[in-house]
Amino acid sequence: DFNYTANVFDDVLPSENPVPFGLIRAGQEAIKSILVSSRSDSPFEIDRATNTIGEVLGVSWKPCDDQPNGPSPCHLVRFSLSPEEQEITDGTVFLYISGDPDPVPIKVTSWVVSPDTVVKQIGPGALR
Repeated sequence: DFNYTANVFDDVLPSENPVPFGLIRAGQEAIKSILVSSRSDSPFEIDRATNTIGEVLGVSWKPCDDQPNGPSPCHLVRFSLSPEEQEITDGTVFLYISGDPDPVPIKVTSWVVSPDTVVKQIGPGALR
């Protein structure tokens, strides 16, 4: 027996999934950006985004290459995470594409420590 996880996407897919924020100190904002693009190079619009984490996670987007807002074959999606307490943040962002009933799911993960935590080791096995 073995366990596995598969990410299956239609035409629109993220450049990174999951989006790992890594270690964040509570009270500090962390920002990550990824590209969401069309495999067929077809223009699309992101209508809205929801997430399972709540208000501590902000999501914004714009077409790549500073094109005007509207349909584009590529969008730069920006995630901003502002956790206020120590926790492990694991959740999913759902990007809703115009004309597609199924959202694009993107996992977001982070490990939030208090501002006073002294981290002695970060590397393989450090979080076990």
